[in-house]
Amino acid sequence: MTETVKLDTAAEHWRQYYDGRAEGQSLRHFMQVLGYHPDSGGDYGRLFDGILAEIEARLALESEHIFLDIACGFAAFTRRLAGTANLAVGTDLAAALLKQGRGLESEPGMAKLCGIVQANGCAQPFVEASFDRILCFGVFFHLSRADAATVVEEIVRLLRPGGRALIGDVLHPARLQRERSYIEKVPALLHAPLRWGLRCKAIVDRLQGKVVYQAYAPKFFARILPSGFTCRIYEDKADGRRNNRSRYDVVIERG
Repeated sequence: MTETVKLDTAAEHWRQYYDGRAEGQSLRHFMQVLGYHPDSGGDYGRLFDGILAEIEARLALESEHIFLDIACGFAAFTRRLAGTANLAVGTDLAAALLKQGRGLESEPGMAKLCGIVQANGCAQPFVEASFDRILCFGVFFHLSRADAATVVEEIVRLLRPGGRALIGDVLHPARLQRERSYIEKVPALLHAPLRWGLRCKAIVDRLQGKVVYQAYAPKFFARILPSGFTCRIYEDKADGRRNNRSRYDVVIERG
């Protein structure tokens, strides 16, 4: 399926970025860089397993569930979770990522995925109330505010009654400076001015039309959810990555 939705500047930027990286490097190497390859050994395997364990705990996926992974990339998480679900589908905007991801189907220990579809997270090609569980991991810091709201609307539209969605790795604006490893290398007295300096730089970059990482306060999600939906915030991420201190997870449930 080919994406037909017009992309905004940020979406097009990140589509080209990930497609370029996927085309320019081997599948295994690219996944090792991301830390998502389950068979790569060493710290990569440990990090993947840690992230996956937290996803499983948040989603509470069961054997009768129909599962959707929005912005699945290589579909590494999707395939592992497909072994638990009744049916699993992954979608992503980047065609090269999906093409490379299909190469994982023959690897040992990877559950076979039922489907991989090219689609924009803002316009999923499924009818409403199609899924019991939805995952959208590590993508919201790439989304403009308008697109982030639209993706949440899509999740709300697609969740069945009693369903649950996990939006993972959202950047917290109050702790965004912790993404920068060099912050820890300077005296604590300089942390506050550096934090404000980074915020000012982000504002200037946006005014100049540059694509920057987006951060969302937890209240953003609670404010845009319609009646009948609730959200819980998890800030105790413990999957072994240093940048967890700047990120949190959101679980959305439909009553």
